[in-house]
Amino acid sequence: MENFINYISSLNEKTQNNHIRNIQKIEDLMGRIDIDQKTFLNNLEKSYLNDSQKLTLLSTYSKYNQSNKRNFDNVVIEIFETNNRLKKKYKTRNKLMKYNYTLKDINKEMNRFFDIGDYTSFIITYLITKYNVRNADVNVIISRHKKYTDDEHNWLVIRKNSILYIRNDFKTQKKYGSKIHEIKSTRFKKAVEYFMRDKDFLTRPLFDGFANSTLIIQQHLPFKLKQSDILKITLSEKNSLASSEKLGKNRGTSLDTLASNYNIIV
Repeated sequence: MENFINYISSLNEKTQNNHIRNIQKIEDLMGRIDIDQKTFLNNLEKSYLNDSQKLTLLSTYSKYNQSNKRNFDNVVIEIFETNNRLKKKYKTRNKLMKYNYTLKDINKEMNRFFDIGDYTSFIITYLITKYNVRNADVNVIISRHKKYTDDEHNWLVIRKNSILYIRNDFKTQKKYGSKIHEIKSTRFKKAVEYFMRDKDFLTRPLFDGFANSTLIIQQHLPFKLKQSDILKITLSEKNSLASSEKLGKNRGTSLDTLASNYNIIV
């Protein structure tokens, strides 16, 4: 197990814990983890698990074999085939899925936030709709210059003709590294600059406190939607491989995670 623990140590804590739980599930189901891939696949096929549950165990088992330099070529094939089955199922489900709001509705409400001077809601909605980030990713500090930033927090840096959106603190940062987006929207720049109208501020957090991020963000989003709702709406309207790859890159999420967690075809 030591090799496995070291192998997954670069993943975020939640993912590491999920893999460790999956090891226990495999041992409960099959007696032990260090079985050959043929036995593993045969036992998995006979199990009561659905394809989504099987996929999570396949992922953990493949990482266990990688960490111990064991052969798992047939497991890779099974992961591919299971993914394809799930994608077909999600594609059918997407066709039947209906939402009360469209991206057009969300963008219209976002612009209304700007027009009435609700710049906090405008900034949050803009970041979540344009970059499909998670709640905690919009916990940002506004800065007059990049030299006042650090490598630990998320930032909105004011430049002459744009805003730099820098993410150092997000769920999958260890895996994907920090992310930087240049935002050239005039409205977005004006909204950000509003919070720095006091010239004494070099930096200023957008939020005074961020203890319950889900509740805080939902209060600022159009129609009290959750960020996950907006993500699902986006994926349902832009349901192509290219769009999903771009979304996954912006968010810091793999295509498999989008498929398994948000019931979409990617």
